Amino acid sequence: MSSPSSQAVGRGKSKNTSFNKDQFLNEFKELILASEERMKSWYENKMDVFHERLTKVESTANSLLCERVEISDEITKIKKIVVQQQLRIEEHEEKLRASNLILHNIPEGVIRFGKHVLDTDYKKVEFVCEAANIDINTCDISFLRRLGKRGEREKRPLKLTFKERNYKFKVLNKRKDITQSQDIRSVLGQRVFVNNDNSFLVRKEQYRLRQEMKRLRTLYPGEPIFLRSGSLYHNESIVDKINIENSLF
Repeated sequence: MSSPSSQAVGRGKSKNTSFNKDQFLNEFKELILASEERMKSWYENKMDVFHERLTKVESTANSLLCERVEISDEITKIKKIVVQQQLRIEEHEEKLRASNLILHNIPEGVIRFGKHVLDTDYKKVEFVCEAANIDINTCDISFLRRLGKRGEREKRPLKLTFKERNYKFKVLNKRKDITQSQDIRSVLGQRVFVNNDNSFLVRKEQYRLRQEMKRLRTLYPGEPIFLRSGSLYHNESIVDKINIENSLF
């Protein structure tokens, strides 16, 4: 049997062990709570910093958005001014080119057929007019020259300026006859085409319309699709037309 003294010692040890465990648990709990407080404080500080930075970013973004809107408005205004100025230029050029025509595929060298010799561009133009029954003489032409540098093309386009605008329309009204004339083709070696003397932007738009016409004819074979007076027609309805703004922007 154990002595009373040993039992007392055993009870004392048990009490001391229980007391240390509770103290440990309490201290551990305090550490957890303290850690939670520190984490909470750290998180709140970080969130405050994050919100502050986010506010700055939003403010900067709003400022940039406002600047973008202002710049966009300025660009729109500038575009309008450019278009207005270009339309004035086009109107002025149209007046300058009002009596001009461009002839294509007229050879530059001397042409001989039968007893005739076409050794100047004036004579070649006179021959074209006679072959198409157009009542125009070289004296009705105030200016005539080749476009482009010599040697750049075998047959540089020929620019005509008539003394009066009505002579231009005489030729335009007969341009189909000029193109289809077998006499002109046999003497000059190729069909001759007649065009208005248009500005660069108008020619650019005409090219765009021709490409669109080809595309539509591929999509709708057999349907009437053609160009007339700067407009593209499909089934007698205008589907597109020359727009200088398209060429600018």
